[in-house]
Amino acid sequence: MIKFFRKIRQNLLSEGKTGKYLKYAIGEIVLVVIGILIALSINDWNDGRKKTNLKANYIESLKRDLSADMMYFKTQIAEDSIDLAKMLSFSKRLSNSFTTMDTLIQIARYEFLPFTDVNNDLNMSTYNSLISTGNISVLDKNTSQSLLKFNNLQLNSNSMIDRNDELYFNSVVFYRNKYPFNSEMNGINGPFMDSFWASLDENTLKSDFNGVLTAKIAMLGNSILGRKELLLKTADMLNNLNAIKN
Repeated sequence: MIKFFRKIRQNLLSEGKTGKYLKYAIGEIVLVVIGILIALSINDWNDGRKKTNLKANYIESLKRDLSADMMYFKTQIAEDSIDLAKMLSFSKRLSNSFTTMDTLIQIARYEFLPFTDVNNDLNMSTYNSLISTGNISVLDKNTSQSLLKFNNLQLNSNSMIDRNDELYFNSVVFYRNKYPFNSEMNGINGPFMDSFWASLDENTLKSDFNGVLTAKIAMLGNSILGRKELLLKTADMLNNLNAIKN
């Protein structure tokens, strides 16, 4: 094609048609410029399409992460609420005027279990990818700012729940080392432990069990409140993402 245009220019010059040559050269330059502009436009369009697709993929991935988090919150809140109700029932039984030492030993030895779910991980892989790659720039300003604010809330809430769990587990370690409870994980179970529970100092058991029961009630209550707040904020963030149009 270049050789073809060059031959035309050479023929015009050899024939002394300078005016036509200049017009042709200008026309050729215009065509080149138009070609470049078209190529740039196509390139910009391709880049725009790639960014649009990337944005859509990230938003869908964020929505999946948030939906999974919401399912986890609902499950954990339900399980913790059941456990909290049980702990409060122990408190009620031990707080009435008819409570005996036999009631305390029955609860402490056979009914109370200190176990709780320590899983506190959230689905942050998509958000972390957005930050680490710098691709958060494909999102509009309002969405990116909302995500940053939401992530700070997630981290703060998780930190609070972790500190809350740690305080409880410290009390559990102290209690567990002094009092065996009814569990298949115990090295010794059954009637052989009767003498241990029969020889306990009553006031010491009252104090120690009150400590671990109070700690578990506080831990469960605070965890439920924290996850309920996260559930609401996660639902708001999910609604915002659902409202985004590609």
